[in-house]
Amino acid sequence: MDSQFGPAYGFSTETRPDEPLPDGPAPRLYRKIRRDARRSLTARWGKTAAGFLFLCGIVTLCLLLRGLILEAMGMGGSMISMRGGVLTISLPLMLVNLAVALVVMLLISPLGLGYLRMIYQTTAGEEPVLSVIFDPLRSVALTFRSIWAALLMLLMNTGALAVCCLPGVMSVFAARMLPGSTGGAALCRIALLLLGMVLIAVGFLLAAIWTARFFAVGFLLADEDLGVIEAFKISLRISRGFTGEIFMLMVSFIPAALLCILLVPAVFVIPYMTASFGLLARVLIDRDRQLREDLSDTESRSERNN
Repeated sequence: MDSQFGPAYGFSTETRPDEPLPDGPAPRLYRKIRRDARRSLTARWGKTAAGFLFLCGIVTLCLLLRGLILEAMGMGGSMISMRGGVLTISLPLMLVNLAVALVVMLLISPLGLGYLRMIYQTTAGEEPVLSVIFDPLRSVALTFRSIWAALLMLLMNTGALAVCCLPGVMSVFAARMLPGSTGGAALCRIALLLLGMVLIAVGFLLAAIWTARFFAVGFLLADEDLGVIEAFKISLRISRGFTGEIFMLMVSFIPAALLCILLVPAVFVIPYMTASFGLLARVLIDRDRQLREDLSDTESRSERNN
């Protein structure tokens, strides 16, 4: 990334001569990121939206294939159902769903990484090239790294949610198991239910804050030749001190994300959101690289002086 990003985002006391001094207080980092992400996508929305639609098409084709397989096998209904008080699991249906999920993961993980690379290049001012989406498929190592990173991220998110929401779930379970439905027992049950809902909401919040620190993993893997564990470590390091800004960037997209229920807005929201996180990753990676270079120069000068 160009070094101009450092001063532009307040990581240096120097001011560029072509950049006027602000009259009021400096805006928050996540607001600058959103503004500059919009600028980086100017006249490039078409290609970034086309890349997103391509990924959606792959998922849609896999789901259609699943439907055709189930119809050919004469299977339908739910994978898990309750019949006569007995929990029933359809093993063939479960196997088909697992196979489709595996195919989707094997395709979307590398293609999604290629999409991140395309967006990441766009945040540097480069013209997006749709063929970049297929770059990870040209490398067996990168394909495996993308799948391993997706699995590890899924495990980490699931684990964080399970640990952070466990107190709330236990409170709700205790409310359901509490004997009696009148008087003091009813009040205790309501109190436990309310406490459980609050604890679950807090758990979701804590899990989101914790997992937000790994937002740069995909961009690191897409742009640099790194191992998955190393990418997780670097993401954790560069986000230190900026967790609040990362979380606020996530929260700022909630209204736009809700519009994605209508499907059409997703074509614009997803590239915008991805570009914003890509630009934030670029800024923090550049800042970390500059800090490490400065530290290395300082140590070299100290050794020479000694």
